[in-house]
Amino acid sequence: MTSSSVKFPTASANQLALEERQAASSKGNEQEKNVMDISFSGRLVEEVTKDTELYLVRHGETEWNVVHKYQGQKDSNLTEKGKLQAVHVGQRLAHIHRTDRKFAKVYVSPLGRARHTAKLILEQFDDADNIECIYMPELMERNFGELEV
Repeated sequence: MTSSSVKFPTASANQLALEERQAASSKGNEQEKNVMDISFSGRLVEEVTKDTELYLVRHGETEWNVVHKYQGQKDSNLTEKGKLQAVHVGQRLAHIHRTDRKFAKVYVSPLGRARHTAKLILEQFDDADNIECIYMPELMERNFGELEV
C-alpha cells in the first residue's frame, strides 16, 4: 500500500477546459483563474484551488492478494498485514492533518476492502467525524468476470 501527494495545477484536460472557459469569458476574475475541476467519468466531484493536495491510497493487503487471485469487484478481507498497513498510513496522514493541512473529504470505492482501509485510516484522526467520506462507484476495481471466481 502506498500514498503519494500530487500538487495542482497539472496540464490536464480539466485544466485546459477551465482555461478555455476563462478565455471565452470576458469577466474572469483572479479567483476564478485559480480553480480547477476534478471529475471522474464526467461526474464533477470538486472544484479545487491550485494549492490543493491530493493523497492517493490503495487498500491494504487482502487475503486474495496473498494467493495472487484476481479480486476485481469481488471482495476479500484485509489480512492482518493489510490492517496494519492502513493504520500506519492513517497515522502518517493524521500527523499531516494535525500539523500541516486539514483534510476535508475522503473519496472511497464502495468495495469492502477499500471501505475497511478507509475506516482504519480515519480511526487514526482525532476529528474523523469532521471529514466527509464519499463512496464513489467510479473508484471501483474493474470487473474481471470469471477470473474473479
